[in-house]
Amino acid sequence: MIYPLKNWQEIKRGYKFGEKTFYSLRHLGVDYIVSEGTPIYAPINCQIIVSGNFPHGGNTINVSFDDSEYGKLVMRYMHLSKLLPKGNYNEGDILGYTGNTGKYTKGPHLHLDCSKEKVIIKNFNNFIDPDKYFANRMINNSNKHVNMVTYREIDKASIYVLVGDVLIPFATSFEDYKKEFKNAKVTMLSESEFKKFKVSKTVKIISTKETRSFFWEIIQRRRPD
Repeated sequence: MIYPLKNWQEIKRGYKFGEKTFYSLRHLGVDYIVSEGTPIYAPINCQIIVSGNFPHGGNTINVSFDDSEYGKLVMRYMHLSKLLPKGNYNEGDILGYTGNTGKYTKGPHLHLDCSKEKVIIKNFNNFIDPDKYFANRMINNSNKHVNMVTYREIDKASIYVLVGDVLIPFATSFEDYKKEFKNAKVTMLSESEFKKFKVSKTVKIISTKETRSFFWEIIQRRRPD
């Protein structure tokens, strides 16, 4: 699972979940203050089941997917500048672009709310705080959806787990890493690319013959021509 907007945690919030607004007693979702035309990404493999223009929310899509805790969930993305059609989308695909459409907006932003099974406007208890939902899912899924990032420096090699924009040193053996993170991607970073990330310390891989052989085999396959 990924966040629907880049730099999610740093984005300024407008109305938050449950707050009183100028049009309702309790806000059903969270308003993310971003400029018009910002791409919105599918947080998980999902389906757009509604795509259209509505008086209050403007250009709106309803996105449905299965959740391990709640079962079926529906996320509404409102006030969009550009809609994508109904259909199936994969995690990371663009679902639309933020905008300033509809009556219930005073500037460009994304309204996102999350409902259990279906959207029932008059049942506040059926809604989930999007910020809390994604925060919990990122913790729970961090061991399932990670990137292994490697950085080479003159006969030295280090392994890191990339979570968001933070590189976390991986402290166990590479063989354990392969068993635990079967879907991890291996990426080579240049020195300049590597310096963009936050790194607390360097952790070298275990220097066994088998591990090093497997490691360098991957490096050679991924190395740019």
